[in-house]
Amino acid sequence: DVATERKQRYKKVLQSHIPEELQGEGKKEEEVMQLVDQLIFYEEASGEEVQINESAQLQDLDETGKLTITAHSLAAHFTTLEPSALERAACKLEADCKLWLSRLFRFKNSVPVYHDRRYEGLTCVGRLALYTKFPKYATEGFEALYSRPPVIYISSAAPPGLGQYLCQQLGLPLSCSCTVPCNTLQGPTSKMDVVLLEKLIQDDIAAAKTPVLLVAYAGTPVIGHVDNLQRLQEISRTHNIWLHVDGNSLATLAMFSVPSSVESATVSDSFTLDLTNWLGVPSLSYITLFKESDRYLTDIAGLTTTDPRLQLKCLPLWMCLQSLGHEGAVSKIKYSCELAKTLYDDLDKISTVRQISRERKKQEREMQNMKNIFSKPVSALLVFEIVTPTVVFKYKDDASDPGASIVPFSSINVDNQTDDKDKAYFDALNTW
Repeated sequence: DVATERKQRYKKVLQSHIPEELQGEGKKEEEVMQLVDQLIFYEEASGEEVQINESAQLQDLDETGKLTITAHSLAAHFTTLEPSALERAACKLEADCKLWLSRLFRFKNSVPVYHDRRYEGLTCVGRLALYTKFPKYATEGFEALYSRPPVIYISSAAPPGLGQYLCQQLGLPLSCSCTVPCNTLQGPTSKMDVVLLEKLIQDDIAAAKTPVLLVAYAGTPVIGHVDNLQRLQEISRTHNIWLHVDGNSLATLAMFSVPSSVESATVSDSFTLDLTNWLGVPSLSYITLFKESDRYLTDIAGLTTTDPRLQLKCLPLWMCLQSLGHEGAVSKIKYSCELAKTLYDDLDKISTVRQISRERKKQEREMQNMKNIFSKPVSALLVFEIVTPTVVFKYKDDASDPGASIVPFSSINVDNQTDDKDKAYFDALNTW
């Protein structure tokens, strides 16, 4: 009737600012799931037709992966518990994960911080380092830093913009970030130049600046090289600098035998774990483990929480580690190292490929006395070589045919002089 139509028109006017998808009384569960299906597996073609997106394929998950995804739903459901029951469960989860992580990665008495953004944990420990060096920073702000401004040292192998990101998050000027070049004396590497770092620190101290934070790598982002962590730790202790370590080679800390180059990471002040990539389990939070020295400073730096809803963030990790166990986690990490070694060995057979990420060690003397053999640690006898799970290589000229300027499998035909210059440019991967 007329009254009903008038009422509907009036309602439509009132809802005119609401998006069309949200108007009305809402959709049923089946309709919502159908929309999710269309969102993932269908796409618009030419702005008109809707076709199946062939590239959209959900990954097949193993038992641990399915359990981890279930844990996210359970964490949301747990928030409906009574406050006392929720708090009890959350405290138990947090305490278990704290103990397990510190033991698994040989970082005793450490405290975990769970975060979704890659460098959020580094920002938090950087803030803690500032509070430790400048006790009045929490109350006076930058005025406490003005007389002796802080300095953050970051390897040039770090992702571009990391220093700028840290300064922005910590409210510091860009002049507080110092990039340390890599060592090139023994060929191109992505290892931090320790000698130059010491010189930079001495110069900054002489200029009335305060060294605060050093970011090192156990597996640099691109090539996967490991910094001289033992030497960096000595420098950090001498100058009272917070040492943070990052990189995929930290995964080997969970193995039965740890490479000596990575083992020194356990004496750092903090490091970040990426268990989603290391264990092949979806949607686990990044974890930053750090050594707690002052609970008050830890609290004001935002590294701890008493909110049970935030503490439930570790439930997927708790269920994942329960499912894998120590041997299951080690087997996944070991498999990636073995896979990398197999690829290394196969690439060695190709004369037109030069490996970048694999470091060549000098041949040791064949004859060694018995004293040197018995003085070696047991780990060196158990594991001869554990490679980083990072493989980087580039093409080169064939040593057996030095006259060739293009590798045999290049798409450029060297006999055809009419090749387009653009084609040569886009095929530069084979000629650099």
